Amino acid sequence: MLNIERPEFDKQLAILCAGLDVPCTDERKEAYWKGLNRMSLPLFTRAVEQILSEENWTKVPKPGQIWEASRRLRAQVVTPPKDDGPQLDPWERAANHHLLAHIVRRTHAAPKCYGEGALAMRATQFELDALGLDRHALDASPNFLANVESLKEAKRAWAAFMRAATGPTPELQQATWIELMADAERMIAQRMRA
Repeated sequence: MLNIERPEFDKQLAILCAGLDVPCTDERKEAYWKGLNRMSLPLFTRAVEQILSEENWTKVPKPGQIWEASRRLRAQVVTPPKDDGPQLDPWERAANHHLLAHIVRRTHAAPKCYGEGALAMRATQFELDALGLDRHALDASPNFLANVESLKEAKRAWAAFMRAATGPTPELQQATWIELMADAERMIAQRMRA
């Protein structure tokens, strides 16, 4: 605990002492502070609550016993399962990787091939700072977003086709990807000319 947490620590110790009907003297506060100052304040507070809710305490527990109570509390905590977000099937995951590579290759060769992209995608932090811009506040133009949406539709069509196919060969996967992306690129080119 930090020294600035001392008043709250003293308050929690006073609650513990009052609950067990013993005086909370300055000497007791100092002794418990020295014995428990490496414990976090929230954990100490939870340990006090736990001790007061148990019926087997007849006197104030010593600092070592409070440490033991805090260890029991930590053992009781059930860790929720890690949420990795939505689970994608292997074809959707592969489609995402293919699409990312496609967009990176195309925008590297021709930065405005889909319209005015987000400046933040091409600017260094130094350049953004010099312009007084925040990377998180920037976004691509509506035209760029619409064009990328066309690519995403083609990506979803590819993943659906692969799921439906029985053991698609790498050649079929690649040929289908190239055809769907070419169709999307033609539609984007028409939109860009309009």
